[in-house]
Amino acid sequence: MPLAGATRMALRIAPVVAGALAVLPGSAVALTPVQVAPGHGGSRTTFTISFRAPIDTTVDPFNESYEMGVKGPSRSACAGDLSVYTSSGRGLRRGQLVRVRVRAPYRRARWCRGAYSGTIYEFSVNPSSTCEQEQHLAACASGETLIGTFRFRVTA
Repeated sequence: MPLAGATRMALRIAPVVAGALAVLPGSAVALTPVQVAPGHGGSRTTFTISFRAPIDTTVDPFNESYEMGVKGPSRSACAGDLSVYTSSGRGLRRGQLVRVRVRAPYRRARWCRGAYSGTIYEFSVNPSSTCEQEQHLAACASGETLIGTFRFRVTA
């Protein structure tokens, strides 16, 4: 049985629309998996956050970098965004495992009790040949791209 005209048209344009949505800034892009070990700890715990670099930044490591930040509980002594890592100046190959050890930034080196959330962004100050060669990458669509998110909890 032949397909109706509207059905044939929908089957032809669906791949084109899906491809266009995949490269639009702000579109739903799968985030890079991020692991935190341990997932919860005490006031003096050192947390290890790890992810695999989705983009090669070795071509221009001062203009393409990964930055990681953590936001603490809402209490005044713990609140605020903390920058805990930047790869600026250190090139990372695509797929390279990045491990960041995070210690308490607060007074007397203790975490405050509560939930912490974090983000990893890729920043391109001046997209280099990585984006010229791989234009389909989500991170090449804008200067700042969310790579992944993570959470951990301090219980004591």
